[in-house]
Amino acid sequence: ELPDKQKIDLGDARFQGAEFFFNQPEPDAKREIDLTGFKGYHQMVLESINKCDVDLRKEMLSNIILTGGNTLLPGFVEVIQKKLTDIAPQNAKIKFIAYPHTIERRYSAWVGGSILASLGSF
Repeated sequence: ELPDKQKIDLGDARFQGAEFFFNQPEPDAKREIDLTGFKGYHQMVLESINKCDVDLRKEMLSNIILTGGNTLLPGFVEVIQKKLTDIAPQNAKIKFIAYPHTIERRYSAWVGGSILASLGSF
């Protein structure tokens, strides 16, 4: 229901939007933004960790913190964990840290940034 009391039924479309975060989009000439390099969150996480020092990768894979609005989508934690496990090295122990309460997860990135910005050494 919208603020003007108008009701809109989105049906299955409300769940399909999240698929974008885990599947490479098809080329589309109508798209305003070029997304051909986007491979999904799971791939981005692994690529970022692989750019770190070899000695840190094991520790990084076992301490992945999920925060922000998109992580609140139903099933997000389970899907990213499965997809990342599928593409990570076979002996890697992957552990996600995600606050169970939506308020904490929604604002923890902002709180962390605020704390960092308030440090005199920053």
